[in-house]
This record gives sequence, structure tokens and C-alpha cells, in this order.
Amino acid sequence: CAAEGGSCVLPGGTTATVYYGEQGSWAARTGQTGTVGCTNANFGDPLPGVLKRCFHVASSATNGSVGDFIPHRFAVAASHACGTFSYAGQPVATTVTAQNASGGTTANFNGSTATTTPSFAQAVTLADANGLGVGTLAGSSIAAAAFSAGVASATPSYSFTSKTTAPQSLVLRAGNGGSGTSLISSQGHAEPTLPLRSGRLRLSNAFGTATAALQVPVVAEHWGGSAWQLNSADSCTALAAASVALSNPRSAAGSASSATTSAGALAISSGSGTLTLAAPSPAGSTLSLDLALNLGSTGSDQSCNTSQPATTGAARAWLRAQNGSCAATADRDPAARASFGIFAPETRKTVHVRDLY
Repeated sequence: CAAEGGSCVLPGGTTATVYYGEQGSWAARTGQTGTVGCTNANFGDPLPGVLKRCFHVASSATNGSVGDFIPHRFAVAASHACGTFSYAGQPVATTVTAQNASGGTTANFNGSTATTTPSFAQAVTLADANGLGVGTLAGSSIAAAAFSAGVASATPSYSFTSKTTAPQSLVLRAGNGGSGTSLISSQGHAEPTLPLRSGRLRLSNAFGTATAALQVPVVAEHWGGSAWQLNSADSCTALAAASVALSNPRSAAGSASSATTSAGALAISSGSGTLTLAAPSPAGSTLSLDLALNLGSTGSDQSCNTSQPATTGAARAWLRAQNGSCAATADRDPAARASFGIFAPETRKTVHVRDLY
């Protein structure tokens, strides 16, 4: 009911035993009512040099005045959002469990009105226990109502302030009073360590015959500390075909074209993938067009292309970066140009090679 130096305010009509201490060493005062000072002066010092706290156990009370229900600790569990790591800004599935001193789930720490268990839970806050200081933790507040029989779920995400931030390790800590001030927390107990990487998707221009499908290379990259490099640990990123924007179709002469193509879905494996564009229709048409990946949550992409046709956002904004010169911010969608019926540039052709031995 209070930290050392604070006041334990007992519910009206309640007579309680108030305990003061920490780590299994407690002093107690019985028959307490009203406000009880949580201090060495009031209880003596059962554990010198250690920050202590108070809790109370009602010995008699009027109906409904039990007050807060306090677990011994919290345990936090989280899953990597992408295999063995998570991208900065990517939501992470997290579970917070209220536990007793033996590690069992404190079922009375309940806030859901959907069960018959009384509602004794309190709001819990997730914090960056490592104090990274290179970004912002979002989705960190867990309402009391989210707890059902001692367990609540959350989807926090840690976003780097700068896109060019080296890999970090985030440790999630749960507490009922915010970082550094919690009476009850997960500190010293189960807390997950989550490797974080700053990532982006990158498209490359592609060209090929006018009579066959075209493969557009796509890679997932992460900032290694000094440069962007292939993120071979990414085998989780996928986009539906509806998230691919195709615009500005042109003929070989550069005029507007009525020829069409369509894109397939994208799946990244070991950091690489291909986006397949169907052969142009009518068959054999020369065609050049702009393409982009809508990684946001709206109906149009945020690329540097001159046109943004209607698409379905893939909700993968953590893979945006500074793509193109239209903006200095790292929130642009990746884009490239695909060309059918155009041969490889002369600079990539070999006319004659002479080897000397």
C-alpha cells in the first residue's frame, strides 16, 4: 500500500495488520486503521540499507472494502517478432503475469468483468529496463481491465529515433508504478531480452523480355552500425499483391501505354525475395512502369513516385527508409522501375575478352 517514506491509507471501515520490510524481512503492526506511516520511525528497521515497502492484510472490514490486491511480483514473456529478432518499431507480442512468492499465478489480480472473480487488478506499465535512450517505447500501458485471472497481453514496440541506429537489446520490465517507482515489478525475475534491428526493404530496377514474366529483386536490410547490409535473419516479412503499386505505364517510345501487367505476392527468405510481374497484355507489348511497396496503413503508398494509385497498406512501416530524394525523412516507401522488352545495357554486354597468362 506504500513505499518507504509514504503513507499506507487503509480503506474505510478496515482494521488491518500492516507489514513493513522487503526480501522476507518484515515488521508488523496489528489493529491498524486509517493512515499508517510506512517509516523506520513507526516500525523500526527490519532490513537496514534496503528500500522497503508496506502492505496490509485486513483482519476485519465492512463488505466491499478490501482495497488493492498486491501480487509478489510480475513475470514478463515476449516472442521475437521476426524469427530471432524484432525490427525497431515492430510490435512484439508480450504477456505479463502477476505471481505470488512461489511463482504461481495470482488469479485475484483480475480486472476483467467477464468473469466472476472480483476486480482487484491495477494498471501496469512496461519500461525499457536497459535504459537504451535511442528511441521511444510505445504501447507500454496495460490497463487494469486487461488482466484476466492474473494474466494480460500487450504489443509494445520500440522505435529508434534515428534510422541509422546500430542493433540494440531491449529488456522489458513490468511495474505497477512506472519505471523506477514501482512497488511491485518484474525486476530480478522473468524479463525478456529482445534483439532490435533497424530495417528497410529495398527494390532494384529490373528489365526483361516482353513475352515473359519479370522478376524484380527485393532485399531486406538492416543497419549494422556503419552501413546497410543484408538481413539474412529475415524470413518472416511478406506482402500481399494488393500492397504493390503499379503506375505511369509507358511504351518504348516514352508515350503513355495501355498495356497492363499485374504483381504477385512477396515473401522474403533469408533476407531476399522476388516480386513477379506478369508478362504484358497485349502479349509482346513493350512496357515500362513505376512500382512501389505500400508499407503503411493507408490506401496509397508514400514513395517518391509521381503517382500513388490505390493499394492496400501492408502495415509494415518499420521497413520504410529514406528512399529517393523527395524527402529527407526515413518514412518513404521503396520504389523502382520495371521494363519489359528492353535489352540489357551495352555496358553490361561483352564484345571481346582477352586473357593473358
